[in-house]
Amino acid sequence: MFNCAGDGWCYQFRDIDGRFQSDKKLDNGNREADYYWFPSKKCHYFFEYEPESGLIVGFRYEESEQFACRFTGA
Repeated sequence: MFNCAGDGWCYQFRDIDGRFQSDKKLDNGNREADYYWFPSKKCHYFFEYEPESGLIVGFRYEESEQFACRFTGA
């Protein structure tokens, strides 16, 4: 969760063009970070991660309209 892959997507930063929305504690002790897909803001994606290690253990998304989370050409 806190390592940069060298491609500009460093999720450790909480305000990259306002993409980061919130970070909440889950019942299992992990945390979930909420981001929206820029520029539409109609696609939210969530990373569940272990707070001690930063290891991502889950991913999900929610879209407010059909195909809002689809990449071009997909």
